[in-house]
Amino acid sequence: MRANQKSLSMIVALAVSLASAQTLTLESAVLEAMKSSTQAKIYDEKLIRSREFEHEKRGSLYPTVSLYGNAGRGGQLVQGVTTSLDTIVDTTTRYGLRNSPFASNQVSNLYSYGIQASGPLFTFGKVSTAIDMASLQDEAVRATVSRNKQELQLQVIDVYSNAVLAAAKVDVLKRSRDRANETYVKLDRDFKAGSGQKSDVLMAYSSLKSLEPQIITAERDADAARRNLNRLLGRDASDNATLDTSASFASLEQDAQPSRTNALDAAYRSRTDLQALQVSARVYEGTSHIFEANYYPTLVYQGKLGIQAYELKQLSDWKYREWSVGVGFTWTIFDGLGSNGANKAQAAEWKSDSRVFQYQSEELRRSIEIDVDMALKDRVAADTSLQAAKDGRDAASEALTLVRANYPSGSMRLTDVLSAEDGLRNAELSVLSARFNRTRAMAKLRQVQGLDLVPAQEAK
Repeated sequence: MRANQKSLSMIVALAVSLASAQTLTLESAVLEAMKSSTQAKIYDEKLIRSREFEHEKRGSLYPTVSLYGNAGRGGQLVQGVTTSLDTIVDTTTRYGLRNSPFASNQVSNLYSYGIQASGPLFTFGKVSTAIDMASLQDEAVRATVSRNKQELQLQVIDVYSNAVLAAAKVDVLKRSRDRANETYVKLDRDFKAGSGQKSDVLMAYSSLKSLEPQIITAERDADAARRNLNRLLGRDASDNATLDTSASFASLEQDAQPSRTNALDAAYRSRTDLQALQVSARVYEGTSHIFEANYYPTLVYQGKLGIQAYELKQLSDWKYREWSVGVGFTWTIFDGLGSNGANKAQAAEWKSDSRVFQYQSEELRRSIEIDVDMALKDRVAADTSLQAAKDGRDAASEALTLVRANYPSGSMRLTDVLSAEDGLRNAELSVLSARFNRTRAMAKLRQVQGLDLVPAQEAK
C-alpha cells in the first residue's frame, strides 16, 4: 500500500512538474484569466445575480400559491337570545314566551387546512414596468461586465509584461555580472603579469560588486511580479511555467491601423461602458414611473379552498369545507402634501439619477474621442520605438565589440568598456520593453474601440 501511495505521489509530482514546464504565452495568459481568474468569476456572479433579479420580477406576474394548515384551541364570547316559558298575567292564556339576552364564553378546538392563491389583476403598469426595467438593468449589467472584462484583458498584458521584463532584468544583470567578472579577471591577470594599472583593476572590481545588490533587488521584484501574474491568472503562487518573451498576440498582429473616423465610429458603436450608462438612464427614468403609478390602485385576485373543523375526525369530512373567491384592491390616497409626497419624491429622485447617467454618457463620449486619439498616436509611437530600440541594440552591440577589440592596444580606457557593457545591457532591455509596449499599444487601441482581445465566455 505504501509503495503504491509513493508511486502515485511521484506521478502527481511529475505531472505538476511537466505542467509547470510548459511555456505560457501572452495570448494564452489572457484566455486563462478570462476562464480561471478570481476577478472573472466575480464578474460572472454579477451576471448571474442580474439574471436572477429579472426572473424575480417576472415571477410577480404569476399567482402566489401556498398550502396552509392550523391547529389550536381557543375561546370566544358568544352573545345571543334565549327563549323561556314563563307564567304571565294574561286574560287569554296562562303561559307565554319571554325573550332574554345571554352571553357565554365558548372554548373549542379548531383545525383547518387547504390551499390559497393570490396574484396581481391590474396594477396600472407597476408590475409590467418593473419587469421591463429589470430586463434593461440586466442589459446594463452585462454591458458593464463586458467592459470590465476588456479592462481585465489589458491588465493581464500589463502584469504579464511586468513579469517578463522583471525576469529579463535579472537575466541581463547576471550576464552583465559575467562580463564584468570576465573583465576583472583579465585585468587582474594582466596586472599581475606586469601590464596595466592598479586603478583599472580596482575600478573593474568595484563595477562587479555594484551589480550584486542590483541583482538581489531585481530578483525580489521579479518574484513579486511573477506572483502577481499567478494571482491574476488564478494559478498557484509558486507556479513557475516559462513565460514566452516574444510578446506576440495573433489577433492583434492581424489588425491594420484604423483611420481616426473608423476608430471613433467603432468606439461609439461598441463601447459597452457607454451603452451601460445610456441603458441605466432609461432604467432610472422607467423606475420613476413605478412610483408615480403608486397613486393608482392595485387590483389583485385571491381564492381559498380548505377544511375547517372542530374535531380531528371532521378534517376528512367534505361538508366542513370552506372556500372564498374574490378581488381586492389597495389605493394610496395620501402620502404627503405636494412635493412632500413620498412616492412623488422618490419618482423625482430616480429621475434625477437618470439625468446624472445621461450627463455621464455625454462626458464619456467626449473622453472617448480623446482616448482614441491618444491610442492611435501611441500605436505609431510604439512601432517607431520598437524599431529605434532594435537599431540601438545593434549599435550598442557593435560598439561593445569595437571597444573590447581596441582596449588591449591602449586606445580605449576601461571606463569605455564598462560604459559600452552598460549600454548593451540597457539596449537589450529596451528592445524587450519596446516589444511589449507595442503589443500593449495595439491592445489599448482595440480596447478604446470597445473590442475584445479574446472572446469572453458568459456565465451559465
